Amino acid sequence: MQNFGELMENYMVEMENRIREQILQEILVKREDEQRRVWLNKTELASYMGVCFRTLDKFIKENPTFPSSNIAGAVRFNCNRVDEWMEIHDEVIKSRKSRKAA
Repeated sequence: MQNFGELMENYMVEMENRIREQILQEILVKREDEQRRVWLNKTELASYMGVCFRTLDKFIKENPTFPSSNIAGAVRFNCNRVDEWMEIHDEVIKSRKSRKAA
Protein backbone atom coordinates (compact mmCIF):
# COMPACT_ATOMS: atom_id res chain seq x y z
CA MET A 1 0.00 0.00 0.00
CA GLN A 2 1.25 3.46 -0.93
CA ASN A 3 1.67 6.15 1.67
CA PHE A 4 -0.07 9.49 1.44
CA GLY A 5 3.00 11.27 0.00
CA GLU A 6 3.28 8.81 -2.90
CA LEU A 7 -0.45 9.11 -3.62
CA MET A 8 -0.23 12.90 -3.71
CA GLU A 9 2.85 12.78 -5.96
CA ASN A 10 1.07 10.44 -8.40
CA TYR A 11 -2.01 12.65 -8.32
CA MET A 12 0.04 15.79 -9.07
CA VAL A 13 1.88 14.10 -11.96
CA GLU A 14 -1.44 12.95 -13.42
CA MET A 15 -2.95 16.45 -13.11
CA GLU A 16 0.11 18.04 -14.76
CA ASN A 17 -0.18 15.58 -17.65
CA ARG A 18 -3.88 16.35 -18.08
CA ILE A 19 -3.23 20.11 -18.04
CA ARG A 20 -0.41 19.74 -20.61
CA GLU A 21 -2.67 17.66 -22.85
CA GLN A 22 -5.49 20.22 -22.56
CA ILE A 23 -3.17 23.13 -23.42
CA LEU A 24 -1.76 21.21 -26.38
CA GLN A 25 -5.28 20.50 -27.65
CA GLU A 26 -6.22 24.18 -27.35
CA ILE A 27 -3.09 25.21 -29.30
CA LEU A 28 -3.81 22.68 -32.05
CA VAL A 29 -7.45 23.77 -32.35
CA LYS A 30 -6.39 27.42 -32.54
CA ARG A 31 -3.83 26.65 -35.28
CA GLU A 32 -6.41 24.71 -37.30
CA ASP A 33 -8.89 27.56 -36.95
CA GLU A 34 -6.27 30.11 -38.07
CA GLN A 35 -5.34 28.00 -41.08
CA ARG A 36 -8.98 27.60 -42.13
CA ARG A 37 -9.72 31.29 -41.65
CA VAL A 38 -7.54 32.59 -44.45
CA TRP A 39 -10.14 34.41 -46.56
CA LEU A 40 -11.83 37.50 -45.10
CA ASN A 41 -14.44 39.93 -46.33
CA LYS A 42 -13.76 43.67 -46.18
CA THR A 43 -15.31 44.16 -42.72
CA GLU A 44 -13.34 41.25 -41.26
CA LEU A 45 -10.14 42.50 -42.91
CA ALA A 46 -10.63 45.98 -41.45
CA SER A 47 -10.99 44.44 -38.00
CA TYR A 48 -7.95 42.20 -38.62
CA MET A 49 -5.87 45.23 -39.61
CA GLY A 50 -7.21 47.40 -36.78
CA VAL A 51 -8.65 50.13 -39.02
CA CYS A 52 -12.17 51.28 -39.73
CA PHE A 53 -14.03 50.07 -42.82
CA ARG A 54 -13.83 53.47 -44.54
CA THR A 55 -10.08 53.75 -43.98
CA LEU A 56 -9.57 50.32 -45.51
CA ASP A 57 -11.83 51.19 -48.44
CA LYS A 58 -9.85 54.39 -49.09
CA PHE A 59 -6.55 52.53 -48.76
CA ILE A 60 -7.65 49.88 -51.28
CA LYS A 61 -8.76 52.53 -53.79
CA GLU A 62 -5.42 54.39 -53.46
CA ASN A 63 -3.38 51.20 -53.83
CA PRO A 64 -4.54 49.18 -56.86
CA THR A 65 -1.93 46.48 -56.19
CA PHE A 66 -3.57 45.63 -52.85
CA PRO A 67 -4.22 41.85 -52.98
CA SER A 68 -7.84 40.84 -53.33
CA SER A 69 -9.81 38.14 -55.12
CA ASN A 70 -13.28 38.01 -56.55
CA ILE A 71 -14.83 34.76 -55.36
CA ALA A 72 -18.32 34.08 -56.71
CA GLY A 73 -18.95 37.79 -57.13
CA ALA A 74 -17.72 38.71 -53.65
CA VAL A 75 -14.42 40.42 -52.91
CA ARG A 76 -12.30 38.41 -50.46
CA PHE A 77 -8.86 38.98 -49.02
CA ASN A 78 -6.24 36.35 -48.20
CA CYS A 79 -4.65 37.22 -44.84
CA ASN A 80 -1.26 35.80 -45.80
CA ARG A 81 -1.10 37.80 -49.03
CA VAL A 82 -2.27 40.97 -47.28
CA ASP A 83 0.41 40.56 -44.59
CA GLU A 84 3.11 40.04 -47.24
CA TRP A 85 1.87 43.02 -49.27
CA MET A 86 1.83 45.26 -46.19
CA GLU A 87 5.43 44.31 -45.33
CA ILE A 88 6.61 44.99 -48.89
CA HIS A 89 4.59 48.22 -49.10
CA ASP A 90 6.08 49.38 -45.79
CA GLU A 91 9.62 48.72 -47.07
CA VAL A 92 8.92 50.62 -50.31
CA ILE A 93 7.59 53.63 -48.38
CA LYS A 94 10.64 53.60 -46.08
CA SER A 95 13.07 53.42 -49.02
CA ARG A 96 11.30 56.32 -50.78
CA LYS A 97 11.53 58.45 -47.66
CA SER A 98 15.23 57.68 -47.19
CA ARG A 99 15.97 58.61 -50.85
CA LYS A 100 14.12 61.93 -50.46
CA ALA A 101 16.01 62.73 -47.28
CA ALA A 102 19.40 62.09 -48.92
